[in-house]
Amino acid sequence: DIEWAMSEAAGFDGGYAMTIRVNTLKKHGKIDELLTAMKNWDKLRLKNAFTEEQKAKFRLPETEWHLEDKGNGSYDLYPISVSKRYNCDLSELQPGQPGGADWSLDTPYDGKAALRLKVDGDGPISNIMFKTASSTVKFNCEVDDGQYLILGFDGKAEITDKNYKTIETVKPQGEFTVPAGTSAIAFSCDHDKDCCPDVIVRFMTRGQPETINE
Repeated sequence: DIEWAMSEAAGFDGGYAMTIRVNTLKKHGKIDELLTAMKNWDKLRLKNAFTEEQKAKFRLPETEWHLEDKGNGSYDLYPISVSKRYNCDLSELQPGQPGGADWSLDTPYDGKAALRLKVDGDGPISNIMFKTASSTVKFNCEVDDGQYLILGFDGKAEITDKNYKTIETVKPQGEFTVPAGTSAIAFSCDHDKDCCPDVIVRFMTRGQPETINE
């Protein structure tokens, strides 16, 4: 959300105002990353580093972008596609039925994907797996109520609390890739028969980067 707002500001070559409470600064586990992203977008905007074509794309509210600092004043600019929220209500499953769901994902980009899974309600879940036409990835971990399982584009995964503070790093088994277009994703997990939380998942894919120099 921060990078969406920053890309919009860059597209209109305008300033912005943002209010962040002190408690948020103290509690948010990713605040350093967010502040760095704001600094990078502002720096490149003020140096007029973006082309007019890029600015026109930034102005489209449906687009998402990510800046990755490569060092020495060079950045990779990625177009990002963020899926809708997919929900698996484990309480709706029949007794003895394995936990999981089958979803349809539509994305313009293929290759390695990222995901964010949240457990909401009476947890935990474990032995989490996602399967696509091109890959299978498993997470041998336990995610409890209010916690997130986050897999990045770099293949690294972690469990965080509700404020995105890292609780545990997780080593995924396999890779998570998706094809461009419409494809199926199968989700499965284990859970106690007496614990049936909601599982909410969003998927992210990205296109080829453009190089931006200060």
